[in-house]
Amino acid sequence: MSMRINKILSILFFLSVFSLGETSITISDSLEIYRLRENLYVHRSYEDLGASHHIPANGLIIVNDGEAVIIDTPWNDGESTELINYPETQMGLDIRAIVLTHWYQDCMGEIVIPGHGNPGGIELIEHTISLLENKR
Repeated sequence: MSMRINKILSILFFLSVFSLGETSITISDSLEIYRLRENLYVHRSYEDLGASHHIPANGLIIVNDGEAVIIDTPWNDGESTELINYPETQMGLDIRAIVLTHWYQDCMGEIVIPGHGNPGGIELIEHTISLLENKR
């Protein structure tokens, strides 16, 4: 499992360093989705630290046969809700799991999604350092 997490983190780093594809969807002022391939998307959110400091954070949406897995959630609760709702309502996808690769704020916005439960029916997969323990 540790090798798999390292591989995912390497992909996220690669995607944050190099420019993203041309196909982008603006969900809100602080959340965008970029289509990289037919079944692979990057979601990018921004944290406003004031004085024009907007810090980006990336995650992935992996799609297969009408189902999707989200790798990391955005910075905050509102963006995370938007990220989960958009593929469900606009792309017709069933979100099957959310994978949290680390426990920092840039990947762990809103674990309990309003209207989705915890997040209702969506499996939460987290790193061995318990994210939920850190949110308490």
